[in-house]
Amino acid sequence: MDGDEAVAIVGIGCRFPGADSIDEFWKILINGEDHIKEVPNERWNIDEIDYTETDDSWKNSVKYAGLIDEFDKWDNKFFGIGDNEAGWINPQTCSTLEVTHSALENGGFTMQNMKGSNTGVYIGVTNNDMMCGAANCRNESNNTMVTGINSSLTANRISNHYDLRGPSMAVDTACSSSMTAVYMGCQAIRECEMAICGGVNSILSPSIFIVLAKAKMTSPSGKSHPFANDAEGYVRGEGCGVIVLKKLSQALKDKDKIWGTIACGCNQNGKTSTPIIAPSSKQQRVLLEDVLRRYKVDPSFIQHVEAHGAGTPVGDPIEMRALSEFFGPYFNNEPTIAMGSVKSNIGHLESAAAIAGLIKTLLMINHGRIVQSLHYTEERGNSNIDFKNSALKVATSTIPWPVRPDGARYGSINSFGFGGSNGHAIVKKVPTKSNNKRLDPVFDYCMIAISGTSIPAVMKTLEHMKLKLGTDSYNVQDISYTSLLKREHFNYRVAFIGKTIHDISKEILDKESKLQNILPIRSNELNMIFLFGGVGTVWTGTCQQMLDRDTAFRRTLIRIDEELQQYTKISIVDEIKNPTNSFLTNSFKGPLIIFACQVSLFHLWRSLGIHPNIIVGQSVGEVAAAHAAGVLNLKDAVKIIFYRSSLSSKANGGRMMVVGKCDISEIEEKCLKYNGKLSIGVYSSKEACVISGDKEAIEDIQEDLKRTMPNTLMKILDVNCAYHSYHMDDASAELPKYLDDLKPMTPEYEIISTVTGEKIDSSFMATPMYWAKNLRQPVHLSKAVSNSMVENRKNIVLELGPKPVAKAHLRGITNLEAVSIPSLNQPDEIRTFVSALSRLFECGYDIQFEQMFHGDECLTDIPQYKFNRCKVLMSSETLKNNLKGIKENTKKHLFVMQKVLSKDFTIQFTPLTTPYIYQHIVEQVHIAPGAVHAEIALEIARCLLHLPTSELEISLRFVNRLRIDKSHTEKLTTQADHLNQTIDIKSNEKIICKFEMKRATRPTPCPINITRLKTKLEMYATGKTFYSKLNDFGFHYGQDLSVIKDCRRLKNQYLVSMEVSAKVFDSEFRSNLIPVILDGAFQTTILSFDPNELEKTRDISVPVSIQSLIVHKQPGQRLYVLGQLVKTNIFRSTMNMLVINENGDVAIEMIGCELQNVSPTVPDNPLKNKFYEIRWQPVSFDRKFENDIFVFKRAYSYS
Repeated sequence: MDGDEAVAIVGIGCRFPGADSIDEFWKILINGEDHIKEVPNERWNIDEIDYTETDDSWKNSVKYAGLIDEFDKWDNKFFGIGDNEAGWINPQTCSTLEVTHSALENGGFTMQNMKGSNTGVYIGVTNNDMMCGAANCRNESNNTMVTGINSSLTANRISNHYDLRGPSMAVDTACSSSMTAVYMGCQAIRECEMAICGGVNSILSPSIFIVLAKAKMTSPSGKSHPFANDAEGYVRGEGCGVIVLKKLSQALKDKDKIWGTIACGCNQNGKTSTPIIAPSSKQQRVLLEDVLRRYKVDPSFIQHVEAHGAGTPVGDPIEMRALSEFFGPYFNNEPTIAMGSVKSNIGHLESAAAIAGLIKTLLMINHGRIVQSLHYTEERGNSNIDFKNSALKVATSTIPWPVRPDGARYGSINSFGFGGSNGHAIVKKVPTKSNNKRLDPVFDYCMIAISGTSIPAVMKTLEHMKLKLGTDSYNVQDISYTSLLKREHFNYRVAFIGKTIHDISKEILDKESKLQNILPIRSNELNMIFLFGGVGTVWTGTCQQMLDRDTAFRRTLIRIDEELQQYTKISIVDEIKNPTNSFLTNSFKGPLIIFACQVSLFHLWRSLGIHPNIIVGQSVGEVAAAHAAGVLNLKDAVKIIFYRSSLSSKANGGRMMVVGKCDISEIEEKCLKYNGKLSIGVYSSKEACVISGDKEAIEDIQEDLKRTMPNTLMKILDVNCAYHSYHMDDASAELPKYLDDLKPMTPEYEIISTVTGEKIDSSFMATPMYWAKNLRQPVHLSKAVSNSMVENRKNIVLELGPKPVAKAHLRGITNLEAVSIPSLNQPDEIRTFVSALSRLFECGYDIQFEQMFHGDECLTDIPQYKFNRCKVLMSSETLKNNLKGIKENTKKHLFVMQKVLSKDFTIQFTPLTTPYIYQHIVEQVHIAPGAVHAEIALEIARCLLHLPTSELEISLRFVNRLRIDKSHTEKLTTQADHLNQTIDIKSNEKIICKFEMKRATRPTPCPINITRLKTKLEMYATGKTFYSKLNDFGFHYGQDLSVIKDCRRLKNQYLVSMEVSAKVFDSEFRSNLIPVILDGAFQTTILSFDPNELEKTRDISVPVSIQSLIVHKQPGQRLYVLGQLVKTNIFRSTMNMLVINENGDVAIEMIGCELQNVSPTVPDNPLKNKFYEIRWQPVSFDRKFENDIFVFKRAYSYS
């Protein structure tokens, strides 16, 4: 287990009952927690299961399981899968993808590391509840159903997502599937670079439970009792575990975190046991002998055995006998080896059982603790096991796991499948020695990055890191190394900088309130501008911190210093380290230091992978800019900066002054008055510039501006030369003499000249004449920076120099989206530089962070990605009902049917399925109640949005009435707009109703105190009286729709009691429950109007639209309707209604129910034709008509 062929485990991840990560799993183990719980109703309700038996003996076994949280949620967007496809992907596949990410993250392997690699994937998977539940879902499925449900894709999707090119397969040997997968992974390491191995099991349906319960294989008490006398069968569990394998030699070379080395083997019972499901003690023992001999492990080295230990009366003694017979001779049958079973904590995970035991062993072996096996005491040991004469003892408490004399710990894991496939693994851990001689960090400020595919994921990941920082001990450099080099960088990004954990924690607190505002990166919409600033930017301490760091900056600056030695004996390195009193104002040394700083920064940024799209240089900064663009080689650039600085420094006596918040044209006019002694040297922005000229003239115009333009900002620069003024005439004329041998080069980047403010031909920039102009002509910084900007891009001005120059002027230069980021600034260069790094990372740049580390850093377990799971799995209502085992007749809608592989629906009314709609009569015409369209909309929304009824909100508009006839079946169709936002319900292409649907966000209203409400309202009418009045108005209701009992009202509010007939409330006709209830509610709208006025006007109003309808809860048989008139006029009224269960809970909420007056006496009534239509009918006559004239009389009767 130590040689060249040894296999190392370099990453682990899990999602088990009660544990979403290996940290949470370890807490379960160390605390001795039992996460076998009663199955919640969201999985299934025992009383609803359609299983006809003579007795209910199976019910207890179906009642308990070890279940994961959020079983129907998934962060599908993380894996690039849309909601519709996600609705048909097997939850087992989803869990495996998430846990694989966690395992790779645990090992520090990013997608970029894995992409295209010869990595094998082996996943144990046996059950497929989804496949069983998908029967009869044809109308709700889509073309991704087959690939979504199929078990073989459990492994294949991992390979696809990470672009892995090695073998990829699902492995099924029943309960030993994940051990077989690990065995295959270990074998594959001979040919593969890495292997991802594990197992998964999802419990979505009670069906298998029932079969196992009838076979007496599962525990009716809901407890798993491995090796105990009260063992009565196993308890099912679900979950997923994944490990990452690599050759030990390669893992050591790559400095991977090594959890341990592993060796394993498999065999088969053959015919050594009968029946096929019976375990074979002989073959279990043979397997132990084979594995330990083959991998040269002395059996006496084994310190802990993680047993299969399912808690069955037959299996436990057989396994114990094999272990005792094998290990006994090596320990004189003394109880030396600790033993346990993780099934006592989380249940039997079936195809993921072995990986759970293996991960438990790895956690124990690395923490140096052997945890207790639950539900066992020595007094309650299985009477069929001879514990007294065994080398093994069940761990009943948590104890230290000692290190053997060779410095290692050894553990082994058993796993058996009910078809006779056995597996056994040995793991070995040699504790690593901590490195106490670590190099100092490259930068003492560290950057820690958090990213995600969504804002909630970023917030959850950050919250987890905050918790870990508060409870565990970390080295900030290690977290930085892990977050920058060993983690994926996604589209939503945030970064923190600091020297200590305390600094980072403080930054998190400062930034976390703003996380909701972070935007996804637009890396393809970035425009990087490198801006090299001018004079006046040096400060005492310039470059000192940067020179102390072994980076490309230091190496470049030293090289520049060496190049300068052929021109001067001055060492800029010495000048930086030991600045003199004249450091800030020295017009010769200052530009040299600025140049050296800028070129060194450029090469540092390049080493980190940051490249410009375009370059701008201001004044002296244009020399460094020309070198950065590739116009000048370093030798020529050094020559130019030396002679430019040397000659210009001789022109002493001038001054320069920054002027801000001014009108540039006015400043130009004022300068003209000084007859050439003053001029604008730098055009900084639309409202800022730098004046250059005689010292006396500068002082004079300063006083003038104070008087005439008092709001103007002014600052004298710390320079002794008046650059870009007539003071530079002699230097400008002399400079070309020293530059006659410049060698022009092919530029690498575009550059904009600040002499012209435009893009420049690089060949001209490499001429002596250009540099003469650069020294004398005004600097068009504003124009150059403006021309470097690109519309519809995020423009980033990265300032290269000791201090930023454009930051203060940027808003005055451009109206485009732009941000200035300084590379350095006083008083802390390193903090400024690392801050710039973090800001570029947040903008979306992929930075080569390797330059920031020595390689002696350690991988940490944070940041740990936390998925933003949403309820997208198993979206089909039919599928959910199938999985829950709900009776067939509650699954299908009575009159709404979805077309196969389509988003269109057909609706069919018949007297058999919807008898109540023929009981709705208006003026002797049978008209379908509008409430039935609300049920249609709800059912369509359930199917298309894949949400339960309680999470839906619909709005409806009744366009035309639907006349119906018992003598024929009424068929309707639906048609959605191109955005699927509005759906039409049609009859023969005639729109009957329009509706919109969305996920409901409004909370359920508070319960209503019915008793108190009754005392406030006055009794108005009984149900009999109520329907008599409606009859007078031309509305007639049959037995199923006559649901109103007592009516109370006061002014514009009323409360009505309602009772639905038992026939409608029966589960077979539940599709009709909502329409009957809603129609009853619509009937009550008449109560919102003054009854005396109604008697006079005979006006009647009917619902024409509902702004918002939400069914918060299942309505009961006896209900109340609470109505409130909000506003009214002669044409229309608006009201809100609540349908309330007997206990006061709001079942249905209708907001903005609009009523319109249908009385024909209302002038220009928009609804006057809504209740009758023209229908041509053939008639027969007893004579022929020739040359006859027909006169038709218009009738105004309302019918």
